[in-house]
Amino acid sequence: MRRILIAATILAAACGGKRTIPATPEIKAAATQAQLGANASGSDTQASLALQSLGASIGDAASAGDVSTVDLTGLPAPAALAARATSPSTVQRALRSGTAPTQATTPPSGCIQRNPSTLAPELIPSGTGTCTASGHLEIYYDNGDQVNITWSGDSTSFDLSIEVVAGPWTGTNLAFHGAGSAVGATVSVSGAMKFTGAPRNIDADFALTFVASVNGSSVSISVNGTVTDHLGLVRAVQGWSISTDSTVSGQTEHSTVDFHGTMEIDLLKADGHTTDHSVAFNLNLHVVTDSSPTLVSVFYSASGDVDWDGARVGDLFTKEKDIWVHWTDGTEEMLDLSGVVGA
Repeated sequence: MRRILIAATILAAACGGKRTIPATPEIKAAATQAQLGANASGSDTQASLALQSLGASIGDAASAGDVSTVDLTGLPAPAALAARATSPSTVQRALRSGTAPTQATTPPSGCIQRNPSTLAPELIPSGTGTCTASGHLEIYYDNGDQVNITWSGDSTSFDLSIEVVAGPWTGTNLAFHGAGSAVGATVSVSGAMKFTGAPRNIDADFALTFVASVNGSSVSISVNGTVTDHLGLVRAVQGWSISTDSTVSGQTEHSTVDFHGTMEIDLLKADGHTTDHSVAFNLNLHVVTDSSPTLVSVFYSASGDVDWDGARVGDLFTKEKDIWVHWTDGTEEMLDLSGVVGA
């Protein structure tokens, strides 16, 4: 029997397959922890994309000399930012590669705050009044948030840094570099994202590259790299893409969402660096939505598997609109990957 098992293992490796092992209670408990890590990482990744869009739009406005449309209410909460990440307008802004009307080859300087008389946002040049910002923008929000932005770009690339020095996002310090055009770009992000408040605190480090493109109503984003969650003691190794498309015929809107790829969650030991075990969700998800003034129908289809330290422990499928796993021990359980797939 032992020889048969060894031969089967060698044959599976030679054929590009993977081992299958029983899903023990320990593995299932770790998968639950991994789901939390996957959702947090996915949501934080989408929030970083929205932060980049926000910072680029402010840099563009300052370069053009008109900041009257800058929203100074305050930085949105993480969930609100993440919800913006796959909208066409946000992705288009995320593709900024110096294509603004005014090229920001020299980083704009000054302070953006609300005029006490007109209540409109205004750009105060560095050296005027109490504004001492040099080589960067200081944005003062109504709720006490303060953000420092350094922004520059030309026709082929851009550099952006966002540092939050006051408010619940204090400690966030992200650097973005992008290259491309108005219809497609490769953007890298590194640094820290921090947030204190409901519904959860964030203390994460980023080393990600994403490729975004917009073609009419179609939006596509692919993500590769790592996000380390210091509070949850997990490191998400990301290699996935999500694409959306929407068309309208009469009063009916037809939209699709496709997710393909892997979210591998390294469960870290107490030192925050060493991997204890890893859980990988290899997911292919297709969602079709048809909506009219009187009817909304949604169709979900999922396939893939769940791995434990590289061995298969379950297969993915859908029940109605939920993603389920059929464990190798014969049991079934619903998975929550909504923070990753946005569904």
